[in-house]
Amino acid sequence: MLSRAKVLTAAALSVAASPDGGAPPRPPLVDRSEIQKDLPDYPRRGPVLPVGDNFQASGALGAMVFFDTPDAPEEVLHFYWKAFTDAGLFVTGAEKLKAVAPFPGVTAVAPGTSLQRTVMVVPRDSGSTVFLSVMDMNGAAALATAERFGGLPAYPGAQPLSVRNVDREQVSTTVSFRTEDPAAKVIAFYESAMSSQGWRRDDRASRPLAGGAILAFRGQGGSWDLTVTPAKPSGTTLVATHREGRAEP
Repeated sequence: MLSRAKVLTAAALSVAASPDGGAPPRPPLVDRSEIQKDLPDYPRRGPVLPVGDNFQASGALGAMVFFDTPDAPEEVLHFYWKAFTDAGLFVTGAEKLKAVAPFPGVTAVAPGTSLQRTVMVVPRDSGSTVFLSVMDMNGAAALATAERFGGLPAYPGAQPLSVRNVDREQVSTTVSFRTEDPAAKVIAFYESAMSSQGWRRDDRASRPLAGGAILAFRGQGGSWDLTVTPAKPSGTTLVATHREGRAEP
């Protein structure tokens, strides 16, 4: 099964970076019970498990659960398309969702509300893994653009993906992008930019990789771990994870 982090990252929209190193505030949690409100249970499924308490993508806060089923993605999508329609929701097709996620899915909004419900189906060798989510789209407008990247300096010309996971004990933000610039240029940029924001490089956790590097930074805003690797056929990929809270010295 595809990892939760990869699915969430694939589903996230591009958003702009934060100009400072402070950690974004914790917004109120979205009630997970809204995910399947007025919807029938899927008939052939395993246990329904949560993905953290809440997550944040493209500035909108949401809750997510998942389950496995032996059914094919087409069967799952047909079931939820009918369920959304029967519940009186406004349904959008899979084509719109393909613009932000490489998996089959369907999205629906209840008229007069800001809650958007999405079903995303990840094919498996014998069935599907189904992710159900509800997002408060008012959160996208309410959150400042700077908060959506957890404080990571914006790399010039990059179009990143950002996902924020909100659990009761910790908030983490994962940012990723690809650039045609060489890895050495990306590394130099972040060594300078993170230092100028007051982040201290952790030389014990930082180390070179083949053609790239792992850069670890610590501060009172928590920690950043940046992995810079060469991309194929050219360019560089960066994946950065910010964990809020006081980092250890």
